[in-house]
Amino acid sequence: MTSGFWSRRGTMLWNLPVASLLLLGLLAVGLIALCLLAGCGDNGSDGTPGDTTPPTVLATTPVDGATDLSPYPLIKVWFSEAMDPASIDTLSFHIDGVRAYLVTYDAADHKATLYPAGLLQPGTEYTAYVDTTVTDASGNAMDEEVAVHFTTGPVDCDHLRDRFEPNDDIASATPVELDTVYPCLTSCGATERLDYYSFTLAEAKQIKLWIIPAYVDTERVSWKINFRREDGLTYITQGTSVDTTGSPAILRYNFLPGTYWIETGKYSSDSHLALYHLKVETLAPIPDDDYEDNDFPDQARPIEPGLHEGLRGTFVDADYFSIDLTAGQTITVTATEVTSTGTTRRLAITNSTGGWYTGHTDTVNPAVESWMATQTGTYLILIIWWNDNVVYNLNVEVSG
Repeated sequence: MTSGFWSRRGTMLWNLPVASLLLLGLLAVGLIALCLLAGCGDNGSDGTPGDTTPPTVLATTPVDGATDLSPYPLIKVWFSEAMDPASIDTLSFHIDGVRAYLVTYDAADHKATLYPAGLLQPGTEYTAYVDTTVTDASGNAMDEEVAVHFTTGPVDCDHLRDRFEPNDDIASATPVELDTVYPCLTSCGATERLDYYSFTLAEAKQIKLWIIPAYVDTERVSWKINFRREDGLTYITQGTSVDTTGSPAILRYNFLPGTYWIETGKYSSDSHLALYHLKVETLAPIPDDDYEDNDFPDQARPIEPGLHEGLRGTFVDADYFSIDLTAGQTITVTATEVTSTGTTRRLAITNSTGGWYTGHTDTVNPAVESWMATQTGTYLILIIWWNDNVVYNLNVEVSG
């Protein structure tokens, strides 16, 4: 009986003499050794094991010797192969004498981008360097340093149009990624100058929008920040002023899944300009009640007379409720905070467009409003809280 190898189920895999099998094994070992000596598995400069080819710079923007550049230039470098992102930072990729705000690496294009921390001097020659400390994915360093010389132009709106322009209205809004910094965007012009961005949420989130001033050419610039829906209606608005030494302007709101728009920029009618960094940060959502999304008059949720307990309020997140009344009926609404935030709240009875019939804003708890209907129709109840995680009860009484 000849020897053979068998699987666990008892099926013979090869029915060969042992001597023949040993000979085949020796041949296989020899072929593997020859393959290793010949460089099998070395795919050249693609970042795989066996790669010993140093990376090179294929192209740059600007090109070496470029003139009349923006005083806020983005320096871009394309490499010949996949790089180690950890080796490309503000030390290995830098402008001589200029601090970098951010250096990014795009793996799909093998591209690194440097964002200066602020405006460069106009009409001045600079040199950007890529040092030999940058390495490819296999750890190979570049053979020689790369230098890109360029000269800046004047500080004016023509030279400071950012990479997202034109994004001057909702229709031309720039989609932005969540939790990503977009450095040194510009707001420049002799009149109100607003930029629009859009972001999309796959799940409920609280959004914290950061506007971080990078440069202004005057002491302060009047600034606007809005969260808007597609038709331009405002979820929340903030007017402020920014300067280079000031604190970031921050706006936050609790959103359900969907796409939303940011409107931001200088709204004063002057000739000044400003640069800013933008970030759309996501935070854990604040719990909502079952009436959401009821942030606008056209989203008002029908509510019946009676006591409605355990409703949820969030920072300046409006809640609208609708109720039908006949002429001569009186509606009395009592909003009682169950939590103890002691926050300011606004309670109002409004018409279908949100125009107030009666309302007030204070910290009194409970808040009470009454109104007699002068005509038959649908009336709205509005309640807004100036704090997070508010739990409240709403009692609606109709008489007459």
